[in-house]
Amino acid sequence: MAERSAGHARPWLEIDIGVVEAGLRVTVRGSRGERPEPGTLGPEVTSERLRAFADNLRSMARKQSPLEEQLEQAQAFHGALFQGAVQQVLLPLREAAKDGPVLLQLGLTEPLLQAFPWEALCEPRTKRGFLGNSTDMLVVRGVASTQPWLPREVQGAVRVRALVPQETHTPALRALQGTLHDSIASGEVEWLAPIVGPRLQPRYLPELLRREPMPHILHFLGHGGVKADGTPVLQLVDAEGEERWLEVESLVEQIKASGLHKHLRLIVLDACEGAQPGAFASAAELLARTGVAAVVAHLWPVRNDVARLCSSTFYRSLTGANSPQKGDVALSLHEARRTVLMEHGTAEAFSPVLYLRGHDSVLFDFKHRKELKVPAPAPRMDNPLTLALERLLEGPFSLLLGDHWGQQGPALDSFHQRLREELAHAGVAPPPEHLSTSALAQQYLLRLGEKELDFVFQETLGGEETPPPLLELLARGSKPGVHVTLLRLPLLERALAEHRPELTLYVIQPPEPGGSGPR
Repeated sequence: MAERSAGHARPWLEIDIGVVEAGLRVTVRGSRGERPEPGTLGPEVTSERLRAFADNLRSMARKQSPLEEQLEQAQAFHGALFQGAVQQVLLPLREAAKDGPVLLQLGLTEPLLQAFPWEALCEPRTKRGFLGNSTDMLVVRGVASTQPWLPREVQGAVRVRALVPQETHTPALRALQGTLHDSIASGEVEWLAPIVGPRLQPRYLPELLRREPMPHILHFLGHGGVKADGTPVLQLVDAEGEERWLEVESLVEQIKASGLHKHLRLIVLDACEGAQPGAFASAAELLARTGVAAVVAHLWPVRNDVARLCSSTFYRSLTGANSPQKGDVALSLHEARRTVLMEHGTAEAFSPVLYLRGHDSVLFDFKHRKELKVPAPAPRMDNPLTLALERLLEGPFSLLLGDHWGQQGPALDSFHQRLREELAHAGVAPPPEHLSTSALAQQYLLRLGEKELDFVFQETLGGEETPPPLLELLARGSKPGVHVTLLRLPLLERALAEHRPELTLYVIQPPEPGGSGPR
C-alpha cells in the first residue's frame, strides 16, 4: 500500500444515512465538491431488516458461527448502498486515490443506524470483501463537530494509560500489557502507570487526568451503558468499591479542564456497551463529537483471546516505527479486523468500530520521531519465565495444579466455622478450639457423611474463580496430555473451554466410597 506524501490529502466520501417515511435517505458528498441529489437505499432495505441483521450478527459473534450464514444479506445491503449516485461519486475518487484507499465516512444520526454493523457489508460475488477489512476504502463513523484538530506530533513513544474501574478486571489489564510487550520493549509505546479500582473515583478524576506525563491514548477497560433518558455513561467506583456511573459528558468536561485534550488523540473503550447508541449518541460518538479526535469502541462483547489479538495488531500497526499504517487509526483498525478474520473468521471482527472527527485518520505525526532503540530480534527470550514457557509448550506435558490458599483466608475461616456449626446442630460435642480445619473436616465426614461434607465444601470454597493469565496462556498452547486439577476449582477446564472450544475434555475422578469402578 502506498504511503501518502506530505501535503497529499486522502480522497474522502461522506454518506449521510437517515430514516424518513419513504425508507432510508442517503445524502452523498465527495472531497472534490461532488454533491448529487439525495436518494434512498430502496424498498428492500427496511429498518426491520437492518435490526434483524444486526441481531443475527451479534448472536453469531457470541456463538462463533461462520459468517456464511449472513453472507447473502450482507451482500444485498452492500449492493443497495453502493449504487446510483454513491457509485458515480466513488469511482472517480478511487482513481484519484491511485494506490491508496478512499476514506468512507458514514453519518449516522439515528440510534438504529449507529447500532447497525455497516462494517460487515460484503461486496457481491466475494466471501471476504467486507467494508471493515477493505483495502480500497477505510470505513469510519463521522461526527458533527465544530472542534478543529491536527495530527499530534510525536517525537518518541506513544504514551498509553489504562483506566480500570473494577479491580476484577485486572486480569484483562495484565493481558493488555502483555499484548503490548513488543511495542513497549521497542520503545514505540510508553506504558504509563494504570489507574485501577477505587483510585478512579469521580471526585479524583480532575487530579488523575492532570497527571504527568499526559497520555496520547486512554484505554478504558470496564463497562458502559445508557441511562433511561438516553445519556451514555461509563462505570466507575466509589470509595467502598461500589459501582458509580459517570456521564460521558462530565468526562469530556474534565478532559478539557485538565488540559489533557491538548495531548489526547484517541480513546479506546473496551466496554461491553461502549458503542451501543443512546437517545442522543453512544459514549464513543459523544466523546468524538465533543473534543477527542477518534474513539474506538465495540458494538458487542468478544472473547478474551480475540480482544487481545485485535488490540495487539491495532497498537502495533498504529505505533510501529516500521509499520506502513503508522499513525493512521483507520488503517490500523482495518488491519486488526483482517487479522481477526484470518485467525478466527467470526463476526467478532466487526465489533470494533471507529468514530472519527474530521476527514483525516492520521492521528500521530512521526516525521520528526527520534530513532527508537530496537531490541534484539527475540526480546522475550531474555525473560527466563517466558523462555521456560516456550520450551514447555513445544511438546506434550502434564500439568499438576495445586492450591496454595493464597487469597482464600476468609473463605477458609468461613468453612471452618460452618463445620463447627453443623456439628453442633447435629448434637456432636464441641471439638477443641485448636483443632485444625482438616481434622475438623475428618470428624464431619465420620459423623455426617461425604455428601454433606462435599455440599458444605462447594458452598463455601467452590466459587467462580477467574483463571490467572498464566493458566490462560498454558491453555491456549497446551497439547493433549494428562493434567491433574482440583475438582472443586476447575480453573484449567474453564480456560480450555474458553480458548480451545474445539477440544474434547475427558474428566476422570475417584469413585465414591463403596463404588466398584472408575468415574
